[in-house]
Amino acid sequence: VYQIIVVATNTLDNGSLNLTISCPYFDPTKPPYIHLRPGYQYEWIYSGDITPTHRPLLCFFAWEGAAHTFNMYDPTRDSDCEECNWHIGEKGPCRFRFPNREFACYNWF
Repeated sequence: VYQIIVVATNTLDNGSLNLTISCPYFDPTKPPYIHLRPGYQYEWIYSGDITPTHRPLLCFFAWEGAAHTFNMYDPTRDSDCEECNWHIGEKGPCRFRFPNREFACYNWF
């Protein structure tokens, strides 16, 4: 069982695009869509199981002219973070890694 905080910050196009995020498998009591203005962030707190087949933080990202998918927490990739801070950009999400104070960037699915 995991206790994870995931934070997504809209860093699209140097602050000129709105971002819509949908994580339909996370929690049905949460809003189905999160709308983030440039520079704004949203936080999820997850407690539960995460496996290769159960991915509650598989999310969909959309902005003007684009739509992508990304798993916001993968236990193999993200085991070094209890609070995963993602910066969402056009080329893909980047996670700030505290031990070495650098960004690890990934491609959209």
